[in-house]
Amino acid sequence: MLRRAKDLALQTLRGARAVLFGPSPASPVVTVGDVVLKADTEASKHYFDFHATGAVVWPATHALCDYLISRPHMQAQLQGARVIELGAGHGLAGLAAAALGARSVCLTDRLVPRLTRDPAQPVVKSEVQLDTLRRTAKENELALPHCILNVEELTFGDTSHAERVLQSHGPFDVVLGSDVSFYGPYIPLLVRSLVTLCSESSTVVLAHARRRAALEEMLVQELEAHDFEVAVARAHDDSVAIVECSLRRPASV
Repeated sequence: MLRRAKDLALQTLRGARAVLFGPSPASPVVTVGDVVLKADTEASKHYFDFHATGAVVWPATHALCDYLISRPHMQAQLQGARVIELGAGHGLAGLAAAALGARSVCLTDRLVPRLTRDPAQPVVKSEVQLDTLRRTAKENELALPHCILNVEELTFGDTSHAERVLQSHGPFDVVLGSDVSFYGPYIPLLVRSLVTLCSESSTVVLAHARRRAALEEMLVQELEAHDFEVAVARAHDDSVAIVECSLRRPASV
């Protein structure tokens, strides 16, 4: 009886996650010109074992890739650029940037906790999300011979993580993120990391899935409160907002 109750609780948690995250997973393939980039589809088996939303590819990733591919100013900025992708999941947006001419791409994500039926058990965190990034980078590196690919742990809001990654792989010209603003309490932490990682010459491009209007407003307000100049564009299907921003330059004296 107790086991059935715990199983029901876990199923309820999974259902709540499905409502929170919204759209169904998308194709694990992105094409950039003649380059076909493929995600590690084996990672999807972790989706219900860990709190690993990046185990699958979400539609916002494709919206971000489409934006990078279709906008001439992004193509120009990516030539020879140092790029970092936050909350990368499979890292397809970062790999698309590599295919568009970036000289280095750092793919980042966090350690993820294992879901458990027993709330009394201690939280155990795993590198399954980082391992997904490593496998996907390895599987695509032959198609991206002119780009250095790195995988690093970076938890939103952890300044020590951001500073270490910046020191090892920065400065960053372009910062990418897709579906990293789906949960309100994460947004201030995300912006805190952006402040650490960005210089005045950095361009941030975020694909925000429009699940709840308040979240988009919160994201823009948080960015503006930390001295980012923000522009919002619509993706092709209107379900994703592309938020492009950069730190304000100080007024000349």
